[in-house]
Amino acid sequence: MGVKFNPFTSKLDIVDSPSGEFSDIELALGTQTAPSLSFTGDPNTGIYSPGADQVAISTGGTGRLFVDASGSLTVTKGGTSGPITLFQAFNGSAEFKSTRTAGGSYTRINGTYAGNPTDYWSIGSNGYFDGSFSIWAGANNAERLRITSDGKLVLGTTVEGQVNADNLTIADSGSCGITIRSASDNFGRIYFSDGTTGDAEYRGIIQYDHTNDRLQLAANALAAITIDSSQRVGIGTASPGSLLEISGSSSASELRLRSTDATNATIRSYVNSLEAGKIAFTSGRELVIETAGNEAARIDSDGRLLVGTSSSSNNGLLQIKGNAGSSTSYAYLSLQRGELPGINADLGYIDFADNSGNQGAWIQARRDGGTWTSGSSHPTFLAVSITADGASSPTERMRIDSLGNVGIATNNPGDKLEIGGAGAGIILASPDGTRYRLTVANGGTLSIAAV
Repeated sequence: MGVKFNPFTSKLDIVDSPSGEFSDIELALGTQTAPSLSFTGDPNTGIYSPGADQVAISTGGTGRLFVDASGSLTVTKGGTSGPITLFQAFNGSAEFKSTRTAGGSYTRINGTYAGNPTDYWSIGSNGYFDGSFSIWAGANNAERLRITSDGKLVLGTTVEGQVNADNLTIADSGSCGITIRSASDNFGRIYFSDGTTGDAEYRGIIQYDHTNDRLQLAANALAAITIDSSQRVGIGTASPGSLLEISGSSSASELRLRSTDATNATIRSYVNSLEAGKIAFTSGRELVIETAGNEAARIDSDGRLLVGTSSSSNNGLLQIKGNAGSSTSYAYLSLQRGELPGINADLGYIDFADNSGNQGAWIQARRDGGTWTSGSSHPTFLAVSITADGASSPTERMRIDSLGNVGIATNNPGDKLEIGGAGAGIILASPDGTRYRLTVANGGTLSIAAV
């Protein structure tokens, strides 16, 4: 057997002399420190077999690359506490594997740029060896992302958020935020799910509709709040018609204000920076309306409407104190018609009725013929109507016409006092209390009789 140059392959072959037949070469298994095939002057670097059906390469007396009987490939780096696996390929899969020894500080895969060795990236452990995974990038290789051993993701920080919301934590030394960018004719969404089928996959939704430029919030898988492109807010409606619109049935459309202490619950209105008015609900269960910083009206806890005063002890449901010109002067109540009155058109009523609205009496002001010219001529009469026993509607009983004439049982008094109707009379009392009736008969005869 000898060594022969093969001109067909340009290689050195082992041949079986003298026949010249090609033959095999067999090597001892060798070890990593004394490989079977080594290099001149470097006996601890070469090829060896660590066992049956295995082949390996060592450098400096340490195994570096291993191929086992299944074809799995492992690349390692020796360490004082044993080999560190750098790469593995097995069972049709491949992985980079980094094993830290007791004296190591981290396990990472790095990428760098020769022109700027301080600006590079790394993927690996964070140096604490708690099962977490980190990514470093940028100047001085700062940590940018960490996945903790229990699956939490933190960006820009190494500290998770509050325990009830720590699956994703994002931090920054300045402003911080998340951007969701979608097509101009589509939606951006965040879903809150408690299941994997049906509407359990979207029980709560934050959604931006780019087509209509509106933001919507959904609860119980139904749209709850909409902010449209004009900054109008709709609760229970997706098409608000004012700055705030609440839509719903019965109590669902209720707006509730709650003060948690003894102070008022207040709605304020501003024109630019000036407060125009407010509605306050007091701790004493009263409703107060203010304009220009002054109380204008109040509904107290007994249901009385108080104007010009904030308290009362009588039973009147409407009480007016003072007037718009002077809070210490006379009270003023004005009833106004909505347009100029025609002849005999009503100007206003004060109505007296039962709990079902059935009228018992009223006081009526009406135009009294003549010419009505605003500011100069306003002819008016005042009438009192009362319902008789057995009747269901009031009948006029007394009138004061535009001349100041008073008519009783007549609507056309001809003098300062006129009493009409059959059997009409006047009862007068004498100083001693005796009552006398004064009547007039046909022909003008007067008669007086004690009653």
